[in-house]
Amino acid sequence: MKILLFLLMTLGFTVVAFSQSNDDKIQGTWRLEGTNGGNVWFLEWTFNRGSFKQGGYPAISQMGKYKIIEERGVQIKLELFDQDGTFGKENRQILVLIDARRNELTIDRKTGFKSKNANTQTAFVYSVFQQNNFIGEYRLEHL
Repeated sequence: MKILLFLLMTLGFTVVAFSQSNDDKIQGTWRLEGTNGGNVWFLEWTFNRGSFKQGGYPAISQMGKYKIIEERGVQIKLELFDQDGTFGKENRQILVLIDARRNELTIDRKTGFKSKNANTQTAFVYSVFQQNNFIGEYRLEHL
C-alpha cells in the first residue's frame, strides 16, 4: 500500500474522492411494468439534470423540471414544477428512494423501477488532480 501511494505521489496524481450524488444516481430512464387483469401496463420516469419526463401505458405523459428540496441518506424529495401533461401544471412533490444494491428506485410510492440505461448498473465518479491542478473527472462503470 505504501508503495502504491508513493508511486501516485511520484507521478503527481491523487485520486480525491469516489462519490456520486443522489441526483447523479437517478439520472436516466427508469421503468416499472406489469399486468393487471391480463392488461399490460408500464410507467417510465426519465431524469435529465433538472428536467423530467413521465410516460406510461395506459396513456400518461408529463414533463417539466425538478429540483431536490430535501435529502435524507438515500431518500430524496423532489419538487416538480414548470410542468405540463396528464397531471396538469401545478407544482407537486414526490419521494424517491434509491436502492443502489438492487439498482432500483421507488418513485412516488411505487417500488421496483429498473434502470433502462445502457448496461450501467453502478457508476462512480472521481476527480483527478495532477500537482494540485484539477485535470478531470472520470467515470468507472460497474457492469
